[in-house]
This record gives sequence, structure tokens and C-alpha cells, in this order.
Amino acid sequence: MEVKKSGLVSTALRTVSIATEKELQTALSSIQKKCDQKRAELYEIITEDIVEFKQQADTTTVVRHQLNEVQNEFERLDEKIKNDVRGKLLGSSEKKQEIEAKLLETEKLIQFLTDLFSVYETFTSSWKDLEVENYSTAASKIRKALTAIGEINEEGKNAQIYISLQRELSQRHDKLKKILSDKWHSIFVWKPKRITADTDTLHVSLAIMKNQILQVSEAMKELKIWEKIVRSFAKQLLTAFCTPLVSLQDRLIIIEEGKEATTVYFKQCTSPCSISEIFSCLLSLFHFVEGIVSDDGWLSGIQKEVEEILPNLLIEKCLSNSVPSTVEELKSYDQVISLTENFERTLIKMKFLSADFNQLSNYVKNINVHFSKKQVEDVLVQARNILSRPLHDTKLTKHEGVLENLEAVGAGPVQAIDSLVEIFSEEELDTKLFHFPTCHVSETVLEFVNLLYVTLLKCTQSSGSSAVQLFHTCRDVLDLYCAIVPSCHKTVIAEIPRVAAVHHNNCLYVAHHLLTLGHQFQCKLPPPLDSGATTFVDFIPKLQHLGEDTFLAELRKQRDITLKPLKSTGSFDNVSYEERQLQVEKSLGQSLLHVAQVSSVYQEVLPLHVYAKSTGALLDSLTVCFIEKVTYLEDISAEDSTVLHSFIQNILQKIEMILQVKKSNHTIDPSQVCNHFVKLQELGFVLSASLVDIVNNWQNGCLSKHFAPLELRSLIKAVFQNTDHRAKLLAKITA
Repeated sequence: MEVKKSGLVSTALRTVSIATEKELQTALSSIQKKCDQKRAELYEIITEDIVEFKQQADTTTVVRHQLNEVQNEFERLDEKIKNDVRGKLLGSSEKKQEIEAKLLETEKLIQFLTDLFSVYETFTSSWKDLEVENYSTAASKIRKALTAIGEINEEGKNAQIYISLQRELSQRHDKLKKILSDKWHSIFVWKPKRITADTDTLHVSLAIMKNQILQVSEAMKELKIWEKIVRSFAKQLLTAFCTPLVSLQDRLIIIEEGKEATTVYFKQCTSPCSISEIFSCLLSLFHFVEGIVSDDGWLSGIQKEVEEILPNLLIEKCLSNSVPSTVEELKSYDQVISLTENFERTLIKMKFLSADFNQLSNYVKNINVHFSKKQVEDVLVQARNILSRPLHDTKLTKHEGVLENLEAVGAGPVQAIDSLVEIFSEEELDTKLFHFPTCHVSETVLEFVNLLYVTLLKCTQSSGSSAVQLFHTCRDVLDLYCAIVPSCHKTVIAEIPRVAAVHHNNCLYVAHHLLTLGHQFQCKLPPPLDSGATTFVDFIPKLQHLGEDTFLAELRKQRDITLKPLKSTGSFDNVSYEERQLQVEKSLGQSLLHVAQVSSVYQEVLPLHVYAKSTGALLDSLTVCFIEKVTYLEDISAEDSTVLHSFIQNILQKIEMILQVKKSNHTIDPSQVCNHFVKLQELGFVLSASLVDIVNNWQNGCLSKHFAPLELRSLIKAVFQNTDHRAKLLAKITA
């Protein structure tokens, strides 16, 4: 009976366990179905109504409450399992692990949905703040929502609901930035306008609504776009107001305070603004900006732009122009230094410049360096402008010595250069020793030489490195002359004979002054320039070659033009024929006419001795060509001799006429400047004289000076017939 009783109890317990297990499974299945059902409902609600999520907030709240109830029921069931059924589940570990995994997955899903809902609640509530223009709170909520959605578990980021919510949040973030940008531009209103009718420069006025700045700036800081906006505003402010004010210096900045807005604009001035007025306007503008600055975030952004743009602008357009040009102006420059230092200190105090900023004050304190640099730049610019001007405007040089040049530029009494006075006082030297011959030189070269004297005069009034810089600037100016003139005026020098001659005179004129230029100022120059190294004589050969080479090239060109008609006529055979005679006569006339025209130009421009040599060289080329054509003839008839003799007489007459000096008592001996002039005369004699007279003149030495024995024998054979008498006389013509 004991055994049967025991079996009955076991059977009962087994029956109870099976019933309890079935009940537990039924409950778990019910919970799982409810979870699946609620998850599907929640997913459907969020997915379908994401755009109108705000309107479905109440429904979502109910679902959330239901989720909480499910969670609570699950917790109760879990507690029941732990307390009541723990012992009964020891044999079902696999099922327990499966249930726990499903539980963990469900918890993660609930947490994921809860986080998404929290994010959505946060950024949707921000639009209520925007409706009341509470921009900073709205921006803060958007930023928090962005941070929260970025912290969601990676496993859920592939879910469609997460992607949709993230996209929506990004769109709302961009839209808020657009709203803030539009609001910013409604606070700072830039209105384009033309300051004057005769300028194409576009300017603006600025109207500012101060009472709306704080909210917008705080919102921009939350969205981390503040620094970019402020720097953009600062750059626009500097470009629109500071740049025209400093660059043009013909207007003032006016700031008008109104009830609702403050307006900043320009006012045209009748006279250029002083440095004091420019600094005053800039300080007024920065004081105004200081009044609308809300915190150090403003100052940090504005300071970067101010330090990047304003100092360079002031130095380049304002302070560099204030650098004095004379020693007297330099002495009164302390006022500019004081104004600049005060301006810089004020901006540092206002925090628009960093505490260690000193670029402006350093610039004005180094005024001696800038003064020297400006003097050098002014001289170089002036020299370049002078040398770039045309050469054709000329003046006639006078017989002025170097002492007169010093007095002309204001170098003071002549006794200041005693060494030169002593030189000119020596009895054995002519007082005109250093005079330049009368000729035409360009007005520009007169200004150029005067610039050299004036610069050296400034050099005597300077000291130390400034004097050395000015002296070397004079040498640089001479280098400029050698580089610019041949290049800038290359075409006119090559094409116009008068300009070529003037250029020749210019080079020699400058070289002439360089002979004594350094010596004239040596005694008054400060150390170390007074040691005797102040000389310019090394430039003389370069300038002489520059002028002479150019003029020689011009003479070669004119020589070719002169000889071209004569060479084109060919040989002088049968020149007695009427047609042939007219052809040669025409060619000679063209050549002589060209020389006459060129000679007329040269006579007006060149010194007398240079004119005589250059014209003589052209005429000599013509006579040589004519003589060669005659001496090359192998047979000259009596008629041809007569015609050739007449040509020679005409040439000789024309040469004397061409070499006549107009408006002067000077006479030029053709035989002195035209090397073959006498030979041409002797050729005419040979063509017209008897054979006996020719031989007698040879023996007397007249012809032997100009003709070689072979040359004269060939000419006699061409003119005279072959007879015994000719043979006897030819035998007498020997070396």
C-alpha cells in the first residue's frame, strides 16, 4: 500500500508540473504576441505618420503607456517566474536561455524606440520656440537632438525609422540655419548707393537693429556657425567702409542713432581727409561696433579680420603716403607718430587688436628707413617717367659750365665747392674746358641730368645710410637710362634720323656731366661718401658707346639709302647716250638729294664737328661709289669723258653746297671731311686733261697722292687710244 501511495503522489506531482509548464508557455506566448502586436502598431504609426508626427503625439503617448504596461506585466511575470517557478525550470535551461535572449532583444527594441521618440520630441518642440522667436532655445534643442541621435546604438542605425528620423532632423537643422541667416540679414541691412554721380565705385549704407542681435547670435553659437558669420560681417564692414575711407580719403563715415535702427554711411568731403580725420572716423566706427558686440565671441572673430586687413590697408594707402619727402617735413612727423600710437592703443584696449600688436607703431617709428626708401622710390619713379617720354622735343644747349649747373639746382654759393673754383682759376686752363658743344638735346635728358644734381644735393643734406642710399640711387638711375632708352625708343631711333641724332647727343651730354659730377659734390657729402669713392666716370664709356653705336647704325642705314639709286644704275658704259645719261643723272640727283635732306636734319641737331664728320662720311661713300664705277670702265670715249666730267663737276658743286653751314659764319672744307673729295677732283682732271698733263701731274706728286700706279694706268688706257706715245708716257707712271 505504501508503494501505491507513493506512485499516486508522483503521478499527481507530475500532472501538476505538466499543467504549470503548459500554463507558463501559454502566458509567454501571449506576452510575445502582445509585444509583436504592439511593436507592429508602433512601427506602423511612426512610419506612416512621420511627417505628421506632431499631430499623432497623443496616440504615440497612449502606445507608450501600453508599452509601459506590457513592460510592467513582463516584470511581474519575471518576478513570478523567479519566485514560483525557478525550481521547476532547472531542467529546462535551453528554453530559459531562449526566453532570456528574446527578452534582451525586446528590451533593446523598447530602448531604441524610446530613444527615437525622445529625439523626435526634442526637435519637434523646437518649432514652438521658433514661433515665438526664441532662437537660442530652438537651436539648443536641435543641437541636443543631433547629439542624441548620434549616440543611438549602432545596431539600430540601419532601421528605416532611424534613417527617416535622421533625414528629417538634418532637414530641420539646415532650415533653422537658413532662418537664422535670413534673420541676420534683416538685422544688418546693407543698402547699395552711389556716393557721387561722377564715380563708378559702389558704396553702401548700413542699418542695424540692435535689439534682435542677442537671440540670433546665441542661436548661431549653438549651431557652431557663429565664428564664420562674424568674420564674414567683419570683412564686409572693413571692405565697405574702411577700405574706401582709407584708400580714397575723400569722404567721412557718419553714424546716426535712431529709435529702431542705427545707420552708418559716407559723407563726401570737399578736400582730402587728413590722417587725424581718418583715424577719428575709424575709431567712431569701431566704438559703434563695440556697442553692438554681445561677448568675446564677437571680438575674437572681428579681431582676426581687423588684424588681417586693416593694418596693411593703413600702411599701404595712408601711412606710406604720409612719409615726408623733405628733411623739414621729417622733423614735424612726430605728430603722425603720436596719432598712430594712440589709434593702435585704443583698438587694443577695445580688443579689436591683440594685446601684443605693434605693426602700425613700428612702421611710423621706423620713419627714417621709410623716408630714405621713399626718396629712393620717388627718384627711380621720376627717372622712369622722364626716360619713357618722347625724345623729339628738344632744346639748344648753351655753353654752361658745371658751376652754373650747381647754381641752377640750388646747391648754394659756388664757394661751397672750393676745389672746382681752384681748378677754374688756374691760368693755364681755359674756362670753357668743361663746356658741352652747342647742339640739340631732348628736354627729357635735361630733366634727367637735373634730377641727378637734385638727388646728389639731397644726398649732401642727408646722413649715414640715407646718404649712401641716395648716392647709389643716382647710379641706379644711370643704369635705368642705359636700359630704358634703347628699349623704349628703339623704333623711333631706328626710323627717324633726327631722333637718332638727338639720342646720340643725349648720351654724350649725360656722359659729359658725369666727368665731374662726383667731384662737384664730394666735399659736401657725409662720411663715408667723402672719401673719394663718389664717382660716375665708369658710366662714361657705356654711355658713349650707347650713343655712338646707335648713330653709326643710323649712318650705315643712310649710306645704304644714299648709294641705292647709284648702284641700281649699273655700269657707266656708253653714258654719253641720251637715255643712259638721263638715267645716271637721275640716280646721282636722288643720291645727292637724300644726302642734302639728311644733312639738313643733322645740321640742326648735331654739334658742328659731328655734323661735318657724319655728312662728310655720307658724301665720301657717294664719291667712292662714283669713282669705282668710273675706274672700272675699260673703254671711255671722248663723249663719255665729257659727260662724266660734267657729272663730277656737278657732284663737287653739290658737295660744297651741302656742307655750307646755315645761320653761322663757320665754313667746312670738303676735303677735310670727305676723304675722296680731292680724288674726285683729280678724276675730273684726268678725264678732261691731255696725256702729257696727266703724266706731269703724276710726276709732280699731285695724282700720286690719290691714285695707285696701276689704277691710273688702267684709267689712261680706258680714256686714250693705244699708241706708241701712250706707251712711252705710261712707262713713266711707276710707284
